[in-house]
Amino acid sequence: MTQKCLITLKDIPERNSNPRMRDADARKLYGTTRFSGRLSVTRKELFAEGAKTVKGLSISGVQQKLSMRFDDVNNTLVPTDTQGAFIIKPSPDQYPNCAELEHLGMLISRTLGINTAQCALIEFNDGEKAYVTRRFDRDHGVADKRPMEDLCSLSDFTKHDKYESSYESAGLVLKEATGGKLSVMLDYFTRVLAAYLMGNEDLHLKNFSVIREPGDTGLFFPGLSPNYDCVPTIVYEISNLGYLAMPLMEAERQGNHSEAYSYFGYYTQQDFLNLGESLGLNRKSVLACIDNISKKMADIRPLIDSADIPKGFKVHLLETVNRRESAMQAQR
Repeated sequence: MTQKCLITLKDIPERNSNPRMRDADARKLYGTTRFSGRLSVTRKELFAEGAKTVKGLSISGVQQKLSMRFDDVNNTLVPTDTQGAFIIKPSPDQYPNCAELEHLGMLISRTLGINTAQCALIEFNDGEKAYVTRRFDRDHGVADKRPMEDLCSLSDFTKHDKYESSYESAGLVLKEATGGKLSVMLDYFTRVLAAYLMGNEDLHLKNFSVIREPGDTGLFFPGLSPNYDCVPTIVYEISNLGYLAMPLMEAERQGNHSEAYSYFGYYTQQDFLNLGESLGLNRKSVLACIDNISKKMADIRPLIDSADIPKGFKVHLLETVNRRESAMQAQR
């Protein structure tokens, strides 16, 4: 069986120096081909070491996170307390293969043309995989972080209120923060579509952020940060929130759905046209976004099939993306 690249899930060619990643992809993410993609420790050992060196070791919700830097001497990732360029996240015990699912979700995001954070899978020495992402709020060796603010903060909500909105209301907050740029609205809209397509039921306010360069003191943020935290959570069948983390339209929070939703029982083309119109996007742009997803299905299906996840997860995800893509095109 051909080895799949831990970064792209593509086949590794025969003439390739790295055993687990395609050379060009490894060089882009890590700056070298000499890192094998495998750590010399187990998850338990890594986080025990991290607890000694990293202040404020993060366990957000149920998922451990650890700041890492690249050790140029030993060509590997090691825990760090300062200027970490990477974040590593293993799968929580409650959610097996979450690391592989997040990596897959990020690849789907990139396939749809969304600016997406650099990421990969990484192996512990016992074969367990973890998700690793390169931080986009700082450059390697640069102390100054890029200022960021998530839509939860921009909405004047606490982190406990991250689900207490709609994509319409959040989009209007984003529109104000970025000076009404239609390109930003289109980017935001596409990310909502992507979440619906892949069954990411956890796209809440803290999973959208605006970002600017250090020293930029302009009135408006230039746009959204790269996409992050894209997990097809639908495979765990734990959500009671509906098809997405929040309703598309604010009126839905009072139980007022569109005629199309009342007819079909799920979001269809008209619902996304309604959202796009509220955000200032014209009908042509919205339909072009939906059509782009349909065109990319030929790339998304084999991507899911190549992921290192249980067969049941693959079947569930393939059924989800096929059903949701059809729903986006459905008209009453």
